[in-house]
Amino acid sequence: MNNSRDQNISPNPAADPTRQWHDEPGETESWFNAYCIVTHLPPQDLRLVETLVADGEHSVGEEVAETMKKCNTWARALGHIPPIVVSGEHWVFAPGARELFRRAIAERNRQRAKRAE
Repeated sequence: MNNSRDQNISPNPAADPTRQWHDEPGETESWFNAYCIVTHLPPQDLRLVETLVADGEHSVGEEVAETMKKCNTWARALGHIPPIVVSGEHWVFAPGARELFRRAIAERNRQRAKRAE
């Protein structure tokens, strides 16, 4: 049975992860989702993502593959395309994602330092 209430339920974004990463004034969803991802990374995984943010690319290898897959799986669960992709022999950020992850990591570090005070 279909009623008007059922029509107002939005579909699960994880079922079709097509959201692009947007770093635009006033757009907060992409930044918040990047922040959610980085705050859930263990320290060794966060260091790899920080290196990728700083360098713009990271050599493809088994030691980093699990971290990148983890980030991409969480992004898809939030309805986004993977933020980290393979380009040739390197991991790189998808368009729009690098700056969002840089800001998310900076905010995570700021909040951790504030809690440590």
